[in-house]
Amino acid sequence: MTLTELIRFDLIQFGFKAVDKNDALNKLTDMLVEKKIIGTKDEFLNALLEREKLSTTGVGDGIAIPHAKASCFEIMLPQSHRL
Repeated sequence: MTLTELIRFDLIQFGFKAVDKNDALNKLTDMLVEKKIIGTKDEFLNALLEREKLSTTGVGDGIAIPHAKASCFEIMLPQSHRL
């Protein structure tokens, strides 16, 4: 499997507006619920926030690749956001 087969291009957002990291993660999980990728927001949002406590998923220049392990989904779901 190639990386392009894993990436959901409809989940990559440019010009993403957020006031801080928590706002960005909230909006990210809202989008996943809206697209019916996850059923509810809370478990995944908490997993993202816990993951961020370990080390940031920001890679610089306003780009982040938030990720976490959570039981609310069973597939790898790469996403990328640029603020």
